[in-house]
Amino acid sequence: MVITVGVASAIFGAIAARVQSDVKSALAFASLTQVGIIICEIGCGLRYIALIHIIGHACLRTLQLLRAPTLLQDYNRLENAIGARLTKGQSFWAKLLPPGVSLWIYRFALERGYFDALLSDYVAQPLLRIFRWCNAAERRWTDWLSGTNGQPVNGACELNTDDVVSRRKTALQLANEWSEADLIEELF
Repeated sequence: MVITVGVASAIFGAIAARVQSDVKSALAFASLTQVGIIICEIGCGLRYIALIHIIGHACLRTLQLLRAPTLLQDYNRLENAIGARLTKGQSFWAKLLPPGVSLWIYRFALERGYFDALLSDYVAQPLLRIFRWCNAAERRWTDWLSGTNGQPVNGACELNTDDVVSRRKTALQLANEWSEADLIEELF
């Protein structure tokens, strides 16, 4: 099971890293690929190799993250020195797979495996329903304990925003009408 999770993470990270538009996102998904490989190593019982891999990966990614902004400048300088853009050939997998499958994999990677939609539909929404049910149950319970059944206690009334605004206007009008002497007289 651990090895399967590691392989799936490594494959997803490798595919998603290829379609990122900025260097730091590509490095993040490349790190996910390496973490998947490290999980596979641990699943196979290769603890010391996994430890060495973690240390080496940490050093390499730190260097890459620090170097990422200037790497693009160096790339542009190299292209300017050559006088043309650097050519990029098709990868092995692009040659091997039919165009329809390549397009589907590209879309899958670009949408990051549709994990946002899956998390929203199958994790966030069920949890929200549970929390809303708990909130309603708590309100029913506290209303029953207080014996109010949702009604205000001891003649207290709930104010709507119109009442609050009209009361503020009345207070401001009274404050403007009263003179300073009237206020001092009222206080003392």
